[in-house]
Amino acid sequence: MNIFSILKEVELGEYDISKAPGLVGEICNDINRQAVRSQPRLAVLSALHIVSSVAAPLSKSPSGLKLNLITVGVAPTGSGKDVGQQYMKKALSMMKVKVNGRIPSAQSIGRTLIDNSGVAIYLVDEAHGLFDAMVNERAPQYQREIGSEILSAYTDRHKVFSIVDTKGIKEEAEKEASSIKKDARDEGITDNSPELGNRLAAVTRKIEMV
Repeated sequence: MNIFSILKEVELGEYDISKAPGLVGEICNDINRQAVRSQPRLAVLSALHIVSSVAAPLSKSPSGLKLNLITVGVAPTGSGKDVGQQYMKKALSMMKVKVNGRIPSAQSIGRTLIDNSGVAIYLVDEAHGLFDAMVNERAPQYQREIGSEILSAYTDRHKVFSIVDTKGIKEEAEKEASSIKKDARDEGITDNSPELGNRLAAVTRKIEMV
């Protein structure tokens, strides 16, 4: 699946971002219905992040890149810009997709990708502080490196993790897999059963990534 199959009925020359088609449009409508002060364009950003986060393992862009998004929403204080953000957090939480509130270091991005099957979502308020740290020579190195790590995660067709990112993860995942298998056997579940495969899916993806 790629983005062309989603947009095949859309006339791009007359496209209005505040009137998105399909599932994204339905999510936007739901966000705007709940808002005291609607922000239709910001609602689109939230909807796109929801859809891309859920579709990420299966879909790619026309150029073959992953469905990575970096969006910046700007609106006056008290104008309702947080409605879409809270909607996104709640929706993704219901689907067991974690939303992180800050990026503490460049290394944390890699660890988050590994721990969450290749999906890392950050919702950063007052983003200017993050951007300032990336270019401030007096900021700690682990903050200055955030920009290059974001770029790597955003553009790499196949993300290669550093030794620092993966240290100890494979061992921990293998121990977790052994524990899951033991619990399954105690419940009478055989090693080749689909049920065991489902239980091992997340930890197996983690091992494969490192």
